[in-house]
Amino acid sequence: MAGSPAATVYDTPDLFGFGVALADYNGDGYADLAASAPGAPVTANSVKREDAGTINLIYGSATGLTTSGNKQLTQASTGVPGFHERNDWFGAELAGGDANGDGRSELAAFSPGDETVTMIPGAPRYAAVTGAVAWSQDSSGVTGTPEFEDFFGESLRFGYFRGGPYAGLAIGIPGEDNGAGAVQLLYGSGTGLTATGTKYFTQNTPGIHELSQPGDWFGYF
Repeated sequence: MAGSPAATVYDTPDLFGFGVALADYNGDGYADLAASAPGAPVTANSVKREDAGTINLIYGSATGLTTSGNKQLTQASTGVPGFHERNDWFGAELAGGDANGDGRSELAAFSPGDETVTMIPGAPRYAAVTGAVAWSQDSSGVTGTPEFEDFFGESLRFGYFRGGPYAGLAIGIPGEDNGAGAVQLLYGSGTGLTATGTKYFTQNTPGIHELSQPGDWFGYF
């Protein structure tokens, strides 16, 4: 669909900058830039997998962005859930927001090949990744079941949807039900995103105008 890299072509450009998200990921008061290259290959254990996808965290400073301490994340990185596979396109969509109120933004990254959204907690610049979670329609409390081309995570937005100090994440699922589309809303909490109290919207939800029909792509934003 529009907005996603083609998932059937190998050795395509890296597409650095296809996804970008500004937020303060290390909590030092300066905005940092997450920039993905979903078409980049990933090599681990001497095996190269095309189009697995990478994300670079480029940190802010008093003089602007700096490559000092630049961190690259892949699904082969220690602490990142999942497995780096050809055509995963990890990082095809990115969003940043402080889901647990600790002053450091979490990074949400969509992987079309996995139909997952990986939530990577904010952390000091040189800290290892810990506490990352992969959300999918297999996750407890999340509505629906994983299906090919549901595009769970094709659109991502953090926001303070019910006030308070915790940012929630709106997850677009525009391919749901033959392209009718849906939106899953996960709220923030003191421990990060939670499916407790989650909301699920389609165009058939009371109060939302129109009817849900195949090809509407509701949730693509």
